[in-house]
Amino acid sequence: MAEAEADLAEVRRQGFRVAPSRQAVGVTDLSVPVLGPSGDAMAVLTCAYIEHPGDTGAGQRDATLACLVRLARSLALDLPT
Repeated sequence: MAEAEADLAEVRRQGFRVAPSRQAVGVTDLSVPVLGPSGDAMAVLTCAYIEHPGDTGAGQRDATLACLVRLARSLALDLPT
């Protein structure tokens, strides 16, 4: 339980989670909460990012995460108050 609480605290601090998939090798899960009007998470968007052998650095993954963050913020703006 303490590990889950620490993970959630880190997500709250960063605003997202990047972690190896628990289901597939070579996949990184990019997750971003969709926040409701009170700031609570109403949903979560997760993209299973596939690492490619020729990738250099995390640039493409970071760009994908940035798109996911923008989408989550856009969805949050559309939630009823």
